[in-house]
Amino acid sequence: MYTGIIATDAGASEHLSLLVKGKEEKYLFNVGGTAAKVFANNLIDIKQCDLEYLLLNCGQIVIGRSWQSNVGLIAVRESRKKSIPTSVYLDHWDFREEEFTLDNELLIPDKFVVFDEYAFQEAKEKFPTSFVELLPNRYLEKISNQFEHMRKETIQKISNQILYLSEPIDLHRKQIFDSEHSLNLSSNFSEIDAFNFFLSNIGKISNKIETILIRPHPAQNIQELRNSYLNLDARIRISDEPSLVVDIFNSDFIAGAQTYGLVVGATVGKETFSVIPPDKGKLVIPLPGITMLRNL
Repeated sequence: MYTGIIATDAGASEHLSLLVKGKEEKYLFNVGGTAAKVFANNLIDIKQCDLEYLLLNCGQIVIGRSWQSNVGLIAVRESRKKSIPTSVYLDHWDFREEEFTLDNELLIPDKFVVFDEYAFQEAKEKFPTSFVELLPNRYLEKISNQFEHMRKETIQKISNQILYLSEPIDLHRKQIFDSEHSLNLSSNFSEIDAFNFFLSNIGKISNKIETILIRPHPAQNIQELRNSYLNLDARIRISDEPSLVVDIFNSDFIAGAQTYGLVVGATVGKETFSVIPPDKGKLVIPLPGITMLRNL
């Protein structure tokens, strides 16, 4: 029997794609949204199929956590009917039971998979009756290896540059408020709130910044970012670099609100800052190495 892989978001797909890469097991894929590019970058051969075919031909289903689509929840619901075991890969630390509710039905998978001790404890607390598995973080291992290779090659980096990791805060909030559930969000600020706070306080990070490089999230529209940000400061540039590692390597500092890219920046030793404005919620990333700009 095949193992089914379902993904629509880039974050969880970084973990899922590395899970199956190079394995001899047989897989079927239902991959869409921002996940498609991740799988295209990391895998050679993907047997893409619709959800119905996947459920008919798979002995287990592995799902990437998603806020952009309900296809994973539908898969959990339909898998229950067929007694097919399901796993959901959690790529962040902001866990809510409401995320796993569809049409007033709670759809908890047979297993949650996480990638650090903090997430393991958080998932056990939020889902006390569920099985939680802790796996090595192959994505951060890959990033660290790439960064170390670039460092050893002594590639010339850009000086006095800060990398701002944009994220689709507004889109995420809109989808939540448009859904059937009213969730207690970990953030109550907009994308422009976060960026304006960052821009107003950038001097606390460094007074020598010559370039502010904005890296779009895969779910964001690049042209909309250009329209929103380019006129705010003459130092702003929008990145079109495919590799996150290259942008991080080329920057002296890393900034963003809650994005996983902050973890990447801190992991490779860059000075990394969360730009969540004052009184606008807490940083849900529990890993060390990220400084709150509002505390400087």
